[in-house]
Amino acid sequence: MSNSANQCKSVSKNKDVKMVESRKVLNNKIIVLVVLGLIILLPLVYNVVLCAYTNSPESFLEKPKGDGKCVRDAEYMRSNHMVLLKGIRNQAMREGKKTEIGLKNCRQCHTNREQFCDRCHTKVNLKPDCFSCHYYPAIGEAKKND
Repeated sequence: MSNSANQCKSVSKNKDVKMVESRKVLNNKIIVLVVLGLIILLPLVYNVVLCAYTNSPESFLEKPKGDGKCVRDAEYMRSNHMVLLKGIRNQAMREGKKTEIGLKNCRQCHTNREQFCDRCHTKVNLKPDCFSCHYYPAIGEAKKND
C-alpha cells in the first residue's frame, strides 16, 4: 500500500510540476504579446499625443496678405486645395477653358512660398509638382533673380 501511495504522490507531483511549467510558459507568452503590442502601438500613441500638443496649422504658416478673402473658406482650402487646383488645371489644359482662379490668385495673398506652401508641404512630407511648370519664387529665389 505504501508503494502505490508513493506512486500516486509521484504522479501528483509530476502533474503539479507540469502545470507550473505550463503556467510559466503561458505567462511568458503573455508578456511577449504585451511587449509586442506596446511596440506596435507606441508610434500611434506618440502621434496622438504629439497632435494634441502641437500648434494648429495657422500658427506656423504665414498669414495671408490682402483682404483675407480666398476662393474658398480656409478649412476647405487646407484639405482640398489640390483638388481645386487639379480641376482648374484640367479645365485649362485638357478642355481649353480659361479660368479666373489659379496660382496667380494664390500669390496675391500668399506672397512667400517658403513660409506658406513649402512649410506646410514639408510638415506633411509632400513634394508638389506645381512649381516645376509654374514660377512661384521662394524669397531667396526672388532675390537672386532681381
